[in-house]
Amino acid sequence: MKGDLVRASIQVRRQRDEVFTVFTEEPDAWWRHGRRYRMGEDSVMHLEPAVGGALTETVSLRGRDKVYELGRVTVWDPPRRLVIAWRPVNFRASDPSTEVEVTFERAIGPRGESTEGHRASGLERGAARSPGASWPRGPCVHSDDGPLVE
Repeated sequence: MKGDLVRASIQVRRQRDEVFTVFTEEPDAWWRHGRRYRMGEDSVMHLEPAVGGALTETVSLRGRDKVYELGRVTVWDPPRRLVIAWRPVNFRASDPSTEVEVTFERAIGPRGESTEGHRASGLERGAARSPGASWPRGPCVHSDDGPLVE
């Protein structure tokens, strides 16, 4: 996919396969809470671990669960790489999907590195559409106060 690219990296003191497993099997554990990052305060994030699998957020509304699809897995290559076609519910019908690519690389020594790249052919809804405008933030980029995983 051609277009703009935002990249973020973090290093964690775990083996690459362990980091991949936590990232893909426990997205609710690391995905930040709050209305800035989720549709509901007590929502639950889930990722189906396969090509075609859905990234979903389940929100409880008045005692009933509503599941929102945020994206679909397009590349599943454990423990090296995950790519998701990202299309949250706040996208307009005319907005293109964006692509979130997460790679899990070995670093020298006991640390592993996770890099998330958020690539888009058009900016997401709510983002300014002019040169130098702010870019929408992906799951790993949401952390304003340091690494997401220690």
